[in-house]
Amino acid sequence: MNLHLVALRTTKYSDTQTILTAYSRELGRVSLAMPAGRVSPQRE
Repeated sequence: MNLHLVALRTTKYSDTQTILTAYSRELGRVSLAMPAGRVSPQRE
C-alpha cells in the first residue's frame, strides 16, 4: 500500500521518538511514530 502524505505537525515524544501527524487522501488524518533526528552541534 502506498500513501501520499502531507505533513501537518511533528511532536517530540521522547529523546528517541517523534510523532508525525499527516493527512492522506486514502486514510485521512494519520499519526506515525518515527525515530527522532539527531541534532549535530554547530561548527564555528
